Amino acid sequence: MGITVIALGTNLGDREENLAIARRRLKGILQEVKFSSIYETEPVGYLEQPWFLNQVCVGKTNLYPIALLFWLKDTEKQLGRVPGPRFGPRRIDLDIIFYEDWVFASELLALPHPRYRERAFVLRPLVEILPEWKDPQTGVRVQDYWEQGKETFSACRIFRP
Repeated sequence: MGITVIALGTNLGDREENLAIARRRLKGILQEVKFSSIYETEPVGYLEQPWFLNQVCVGKTNLYPIALLFWLKDTEKQLGRVPGPRFGPRRIDLDIIFYEDWVFASELLALPHPRYRERAFVLRPLVEILPEWKDPQTGVRVQDYWEQGKETFSACRIFRP
């Protein structure tokens, strides 16, 4: 079984319910799954949109990365995600951040996720549940990436409904 880290995000519709449904679905394919707190985060890239709710989870899966990616994309579609602008609004977004210590790049998938080091909405919840996890490309702990960039990242705070 492979250990994977998946980021969840939503900024359309009932954001809390979108995350709850995604968590339930992820529990169906991940064992020993652990979820971070939910964070409310400022959009990155395309700024004229609602703020996001984000979360990260870690768990074990029998799916290899490409099969996991297809499962995540199918789940996004089932939960109402429609094509839109890059970094634009979405009902749900599910991204593989890490899969074991794999370093891999293809047209479909790159591991680790190529932009996670720049994203407070991934790093902050990741530090909450896996502060000592080391990036397999660089050997740097996620806690260190958070400390290096936290003053320059977009806003990211614990969500209080």
